[in-house]
Amino acid sequence: MKKYLSMLAIALASVTFTGCDDDSCPPEVMYFPIITLEGDDVEYATMNTGYTLPGFSATLNGEDCTSQIKVTIFDVIAGEVVNNIDPDNVGYYRVTYSGSNEWGYSSSVERVVYVFNPEITESIAGTYNVDMEESYYLMSSGWKTFADRAASYGNTTQCTGITFKEIVPGFFQCNDLFAGWYSQIRGYAATNGTRYNMTGYVSLNPDNTITLLTSLVAGWGDGLDYLDDGQYDPATGTITYNIGYAEAIYMDITLNKQ
Repeated sequence: MKKYLSMLAIALASVTFTGCDDDSCPPEVMYFPIITLEGDDVEYATMNTGYTLPGFSATLNGEDCTSQIKVTIFDVIAGEVVNNIDPDNVGYYRVTYSGSNEWGYSSSVERVVYVFNPEITESIAGTYNVDMEESYYLMSSGWKTFADRAASYGNTTQCTGITFKEIVPGFFQCNDLFAGWYSQIRGYAATNGTRYNMTGYVSLNPDNTITLLTSLVAGWGDGLDYLDDGQYDPATGTITYNIGYAEAIYMDITLNKQ
């Protein structure tokens, strides 16, 4: 990957500009910073053991420009730029290394860092079916089961294919925290694919509770208000949680592992 990024930067070095004939124009051949990361593009940091970002180097037209590279650490869970990676809590960070030439044209590379808890021994990784009789959606008339709502829409009688992918121990990516409500029961998948799935990351804690880290529904560009009472039962392979969305939509979800 690092070799590919360097080759890409070299390929971008030759850019021809036309329609410009004075000294203020960029040169016909322009060089961009070539940034090379030490370590890996994806780093896994063990919680409570300390962590230091690996180094990097950069050149511009054969000259060292490492000191001119800007490093930006974005905390994906908090949704903000931070000064440092917190090695004592579960985390997900995107670290961007960027630099520009004298004409202001820039290049960048990115590193992802996951901080995980090594004490987690259970895993919720796998594919789940929605328990249609034990999952509920709040209507103006009260709580209704997913089974009742599915029957009224006529698109499905069983929501399936809810997946949790393990990134590192205790850190999982879900393909639809809505549990098929929009994509399957409401039938959005027929015309929009997965755009109205509520994707997200969750953490599994030592006591088998589940905590929301981040969430996003691409079709609307926002995420959950909350995920409460998340719980995994390893004996039955069942996941339960409550969610709120847009201050108007509330669900109690039960998932059974296939």
